[in-house]
Amino acid sequence: MREDSARQIEDSKGQQTESERLHTLFRAYWTYNLDEYPELSTYTGDPGRNHRWTDHSLEAYERRSREMEIPARVLATIDRAALSAADQVHYDLFRRNVEESPLWARQKSSR
Repeated sequence: MREDSARQIEDSKGQQTESERLHTLFRAYWTYNLDEYPELSTYTGDPGRNHRWTDHSLEAYERRSREMEIPARVLATIDRAALSAADQVHYDLFRRNVEESPLWARQKSSR
């Protein structure tokens, strides 16, 4: 996830509901994944990335590994208790997805 998207969500605390902030995080994370993995974009029918391939360079892997900290950091700014029951489940599943990502595990182990 891009730092600029993260900052916008973090800065929206108190200006948007926690649910709005959570769903903005979901959209930003989804867009990030479509940008980083254009084959996913093609597979899901999202237009505009069909001319690209995933960057498998060492630099890209290292950058994506560093960027895996961002969604977890943003999620931590969202008050889970202020969410509806359904959004609490979405929050928990998203947190689990981020924390169980191989890139997140590699990023945490490099600290």
